[in-house]
Amino acid sequence: MTGSADLHTHTFYSDGLHSPEEIVAAAKAAGLRAVAVTDHDGLDAIPAATEAGRAAGIEVIAGVELSVEIENRDVHLLGYFIDPTDERLRNHLDRYRRSRGVRAEEIIRRLNAINIDLRWDAVLAQAGDAAVGRPHIAAALLEEGHVDTYEDAFQRYLGNDRPCYVKKVSVPPDEAIDVIHAARGLAVLAHPGLYTPGSTIDLLVHAGLDGIETVHPKHAPDQVRHYQRLVKELGLLESGGSDFHGAGRGESSVGNPSVPYRLVGEMKRRLGPRP
Repeated sequence: MTGSADLHTHTFYSDGLHSPEEIVAAAKAAGLRAVAVTDHDGLDAIPAATEAGRAAGIEVIAGVELSVEIENRDVHLLGYFIDPTDERLRNHLDRYRRSRGVRAEEIIRRLNAINIDLRWDAVLAQAGDAAVGRPHIAAALLEEGHVDTYEDAFQRYLGNDRPCYVKKVSVPPDEAIDVIHAARGLAVLAHPGLYTPGSTIDLLVHAGLDGIETVHPKHAPDQVRHYQRLVKELGLLESGGSDFHGAGRGESSVGNPSVPYRLVGEMKRRLGPRP
């Protein structure tokens, strides 16, 4: 199968800066055959992206990015080819979105306690229709002049072990993988080179993991080769993409990096015939 695909992008329905239509247009401009929309804890971008994909001749893969906790670490899972109408998946996401709001409110309280005057309305203005998260708080801090850069907000206040960090609600990995599978999707470990030791990957494989994201803008070449060897050894699927959020939220662009479209074909073969 010829062509290439970007299997990791985000829209303004989560913590990205661009609309679903803009993501598809960027995929078209990059010469991609397929793009996966994988917003954090939400499915709202999928209908518009799918429609835009049909018009542009780009295959849009319905996806989502979920957080789980393993060995006291926050680990992300990508769900591919999910059924956006699946009731169990939607209930899981609704519960998680509510917990994100509670977490965001606590982060703002902690910022206020150290004399940083940030109001909830300012954060909501950044989030728009998306579930509120740390990226929106970081953007509000930047907008109001409390930090010099978006990254500075995480380094000073919001990152792990920083003074205003609040832990996410814990979701067991087997539960998240089961939710993805129940929605007829594939569960793939996102950007393992950033934080995921081998013991965590072993636990995920035992819980039913389908694949690993080998290609990511923050994976060094030796890491890419390592994870490519690992998926072969474990009989897992391979994925990869730009993890694009928008200018100022990372250095990638849609399709940079990308992966061969044949990986999409391997995912489809693993899933088998679809109704």
